[in-house]
Amino acid sequence: MTEPMTPTFEVGQRWRYRTRPGETDSTLQIVRIRVLPTGRRIFSIGVDRIRLQNSSDRGFQDCLPHAPVDEPSLRSSVSALVESNLDEPATFAPAHDLWAEAFDHGQAGVFNIPVADVLQVIEDAWRHGQSLG
Repeated sequence: MTEPMTPTFEVGQRWRYRTRPGETDSTLQIVRIRVLPTGRRIFSIGVDRIRLQNSSDRGFQDCLPHAPVDEPSLRSSVSALVESNLDEPATFAPAHDLWAEAFDHGQAGVFNIPVADVLQVIEDAWRHGQSLG
């Protein structure tokens, strides 16, 4: 019997993942990988083709430019590699840089839940006027 392959995660990959209901066309992109001194890897991902209720006047947004997730979260979420060697989205850097500065000062963390749950946590927080930063 052959063991299932464990995917290798790389910057520039787009993956299908286990989505929230109604967002089955959504994909995530691995945009950056940060390796901590402990060897723990943090994956900075962007998520597209979603319907995320936000706290602004726009009401909804169709992408999440940045979310930091740990490797077990990513592994439990992805289902199929769609494409590789993608460029960094233009909307990514501002959101990532805010998180990275806060993380470096111990004021931000990393999600350790499946990506679909990350989206729900963010949406619920925004809906109640809370910040995650």
